[in-house]
Amino acid sequence: MMTLEFLQTRPNVSTPIKQPQSYQADFAYPTRYGVRYDPESRQFEITLDELTRH
Repeated sequence: MMTLEFLQTRPNVSTPIKQPQSYQADFAYPTRYGVRYDPESRQFEITLDELTRH
């Protein structure tokens, strides 16, 4: 969860995601999530990154 206070800092971060102990077969899991603010478009981009298939 992200607070309004955090988003108001206009972040540019990439954070690791804790991985599950077991995986659903043939599914891609993100290993990082990102939060970025683009001042030109005045929009946030929130992403799930570095997908790894298990």
